[in-house]
Amino acid sequence: SMEIEESSGNVYTILSNRESYQEHLLYVHFMKNPKGFQLLLKGGYRPFTGLGKNEDGILQPISISFQMNMRGLGYHEGI
Repeated sequence: SMEIEESSGNVYTILSNRESYQEHLLYVHFMKNPKGFQLLLKGGYRPFTGLGKNEDGILQPISISFQMNMRGLGYHEGI
């Protein structure tokens, strides 16, 4: 099992084998950005549940893409 401690002292336990939760996208993302995870917990987030009042929101982080050239945001070739 994996334990994630909330700042108020509550501990959330995820019952799973080690390999499966370590490969879970949320676990990987939270371990790369623990401050963001702490902010979510402070706001009432319960790990591995959906976002929002009814916990039915997104389950995975929003993916971003990087633009490596030196053009500005929204630039389109030929405009």
